[in-house]
Amino acid sequence: MKYELSILICSISARLKAFSELAAELEAQASGKSVEILWLGDNRAMSVGEKRNKLLALARGRYVCFADDDDRVEPDYITEILKGIQKSPDVVCFNVGFRNEEAGGEEITALFSINHAFNRNFAKQRIRMPNHLMAVKRELALQAGFPEKSFGEDTEYGLRLRGASKSRALLNTEYHCGKVLYHYRFNPAESATHHLNPANGVRKAAEREQPVKMDVVMVSDGSRKELMEMTQRAIDSMQAEDVNIIVAEKQNGIRYAHADTLAQPSPFNYNECLNKGAMLGNSSFICFTNNDVLFPQGFVKQVISKMNATKGGIPADVLSVRNQHGFIHPEMISGFCFVMRRSTWNKIGGLDTRYRFWCADNVTSEQIASAGLKEIKSDIAVIHFTSASLKTLDAHTHHEYTTGCVKRFNRDYGRNVLGMGK
Repeated sequence: MKYELSILICSISARLKAFSELAAELEAQASGKSVEILWLGDNRAMSVGEKRNKLLALARGRYVCFADDDDRVEPDYITEILKGIQKSPDVVCFNVGFRNEEAGGEEITALFSINHAFNRNFAKQRIRMPNHLMAVKRELALQAGFPEKSFGEDTEYGLRLRGASKSRALLNTEYHCGKVLYHYRFNPAESATHHLNPANGVRKAAEREQPVKMDVVMVSDGSRKELMEMTQRAIDSMQAEDVNIIVAEKQNGIRYAHADTLAQPSPFNYNECLNKGAMLGNSSFICFTNNDVLFPQGFVKQVISKMNATKGGIPADVLSVRNQHGFIHPEMISGFCFVMRRSTWNKIGGLDTRYRFWCADNVTSEQIASAGLKEIKSDIAVIHFTSASLKTLDAHTHHEYTTGCVKRFNRDYGRNVLGMGK
């Protein structure tokens, strides 16, 4: 008999009580539905990865997901997953509530999506690529498989599903229910596998407490192969840096290696893209940039050093970079690439979104000036290919993004940008 969904549970004899509570809840939810529940328990003779692989082999569902024997699910857990399965995506994603019972505190929501290239921990949120908890097409789960070990096998499974690049990804489409369906409970004292972590939790604690030095928010339109490649080159030029890269991408279904992808707002608004990307980070410095740039080696260290050690001992709030020809605008920020302290971004209430593209940098300069904040013009240069994506727009949209914005800005601020007057 075939099923729509197989829910798979690994357990050990020492945790049969916790397992029986979860199993009873799942069986009640599965009643009358095309769902099978399989569990495999032993006395720890097998590794967790080996047990997971055996369950995958036994499963008869079109989709498979794992539940840990000491966790809890919402009453509509199965119903919501089945709703997503009807759309036939590669993976059905949902949010997970995470609570460290040893540390105490409130439950933190983990957001799972194929658009997340890395796992990251923030103070109030976690970002996760799909792992064993999500409902994946069985044939894709079998292709990925689990390493036969008892710690980290779930993370490696997620990495295999993600693939080393978009072209190698097993998961390319998703359905996201947009709500918390699963509650992950972690207690090191009770965990059956925590002691097997070579770092004994040190690595995860460090990841939580030590954010990367800089968040890089990049705006991209991968409507053509060469534009996608341009974005990837910009990302790759930052790979030696301690950064978190977030790409606000216009085209649906596009992902980039070594970066998280965020869908652009519709209609397009440049500063709104940058604001949404900044919300996903937590670093003290934010680099706002086009996708048509290449960064020099040591960019992050140079920028932070410049911003922290300016003349008069007053740290800079914003830093503008030059292009490869040494040009830097004397009266406004370098809109194609500039760095701002997160505290500054918070202070000005985010970047002003009244102008869709051109003059988005002008109005940010007005925000900085009116708040009495400090901008510096640096000698740090990036290679800028000059509005490569803009050249693909039709005449009407091009006007809306460019001269239309300039005329409105001149009218609002009494300026004469590009000699267009008011």
